[in-house]
Amino acid sequence: MKKLILATFMVALTASPVLACDDHHGVCEIEDWTWYQTASFLTIEGVANCDEGWAKIRLYDGDKFIGVVDGRIEGHGLQAIHLSIPVKPNNLVIKYSIEPG
Repeated sequence: MKKLILATFMVALTASPVLACDDHHGVCEIEDWTWYQTASFLTIEGVANCDEGWAKIRLYDGDKFIGVVDGRIEGHGLQAIHLSIPVKPNNLVIKYSIEPG
């Protein structure tokens, strides 16, 4: 009986929201984003379904690869700034990977 109570307590403890990751869906994803460009600076802002992480964002103008930018997710908000995009993309498309942290 003591082992059953201990096992039940351990399951309840590990399922506790206090110890759980804030990643609501098991995988951190960028849900919405927008971008703007001033001079040669390209800024991406958005929201993610996780509280924090590091985003590696690949930038495309349609199908043409134009660069990579590192972004930070804090409090579900995403911000990334690329410092040297020479031309304004006509159709900016992003692909990304997110590392927890």
